[in-house]
Amino acid sequence: MYSPGALDKLLEGIDIIQSVSKGHHTDYWLSESGNVIGRYADRRFTDSYVAGFMWLHKLGIAARMGHTVVCHENLVSLSRGFLDPSLYPQPTYWISYLFKHLVGNGVLNVDGQLEKARTVHMFAFCTLLSDSAVNGSYEAGDVTLVVINLQKHEEATVDLPTHLLNAEVDVYHLTPGNNNLTSYSVLLNGKKLELRDDHQLPVVTAVKQDASKPITLPPVTYGFYVIRNAKAAACL
Repeated sequence: MYSPGALDKLLEGIDIIQSVSKGHHTDYWLSESGNVIGRYADRRFTDSYVAGFMWLHKLGIAARMGHTVVCHENLVSLSRGFLDPSLYPQPTYWISYLFKHLVGNGVLNVDGQLEKARTVHMFAFCTLLSDSAVNGSYEAGDVTLVVINLQKHEEATVDLPTHLLNAEVDVYHLTPGNNNLTSYSVLLNGKKLELRDDHQLPVVTAVKQDASKPITLPPVTYGFYVIRNAKAAACL
């Protein structure tokens, strides 16, 4: 589920489809997609924090490979749903919520991101501009990084290039409740993500970080990192 080999299977499948359709003007959709491999996987894995590794990687790799739409197989379900039967958001819902509100349409290249057997994955996008779900607005030229650390015992470190050292990074780091990968709750910068008392979705708030410091992810976690004032030419 969060092994490099499991995540590589999607890239292998996309390569096959695109080789068959080469030379044709085709819009690629990933339909009826889920968070795990195997029809009858245990709910502890299909609906918990650990399911987020495959789902977030799928969103990133599909965008990088030119897919315009990714469809999830269930909205509401006891297993494999974004929401459980009581309509309580599952971890994959919160991943999608952040992706939707932090990631714009521009997809940027990252060296080595299509290599197989990687234990750290990173995807880069133009940041979605002003959005009511995010406590703060972003500007043209800002960049959103999606980083996934599959390593079980080592931190992942991302050093930004020197021309970005005067920038500021907004950190949206997601970790499992009680440090348990099979937890059904997810923490954003240490605070549990949940609906407000009026059952409305929360406004998410980042933790600020100086870009001169490396971005670090603890083992088996993932997150979003918005580089303010990056002035990326492809995003202006």
